[in-house]
Amino acid sequence: MLSTALGLSACSAHKGALWKHPPSHVNNVEVTLAKPMGSPALAETIRVKTLAEASRYGAVGNAKTLRVSITHYHKKNPALSLLLSDSNNIRADVSVVDTTTLAEDTKMQMITSDPVPADGIIGAVVAISQTEAEVEEMLTTQFASEVLARVYGSKAAKIARKNPPSVVAPAATPPGTVPKPAAKGTPVALAAPQPAPAPAPAPAQKAPRIQ
Repeated sequence: MLSTALGLSACSAHKGALWKHPPSHVNNVEVTLAKPMGSPALAETIRVKTLAEASRYGAVGNAKTLRVSITHYHKKNPALSLLLSDSNNIRADVSVVDTTTLAEDTKMQMITSDPVPADGIIGAVVAISQTEAEVEEMLTTQFASEVLARVYGSKAAKIARKNPPSVVAPAATPPGTVPKPAAKGTPVALAAPQPAPAPAPAPAQKAPRIQ
């Protein structure tokens, strides 16, 4: 019931968490996990996506930091979906803090779950067919969108979502891994052509002399 209620409130018109405060914008996002959950990149993925989503709203007013503590991450269970009810979901405690003074403006709880929940046989099939990567991609994207809507309000969110994000942050998983192999891969590709052109013609020229 709680998940349903929050899901409906997220869709209905509502004022932002900071509506009583002077104009402000989110310019920083910090994400922690209450315990190990999801992929190793879960916290960074949420941080990157939430910061990119925040850039849609512009940079007017006081700078704010979102402090997100992920308390629960769950992938839909086939058996529970078939017998009872289950969903993919993320739960988090979120604080909005002034970036300069570090004073806390407000705090809230977030529950993000499947946009269109399915149970019974269909729900079980969906749970079996979905991959961990697909679930995490869907939930983190939806969480970023919903948490900013809670901060700014539904009217501001409706307008902001039409804007492209102006912050293009690096992907969560590649930063420490991909750049290094890519740098090493480039010299190898350049070195390969050097021996290739000369050796093949050289033996071909000697062969006619032997004849």
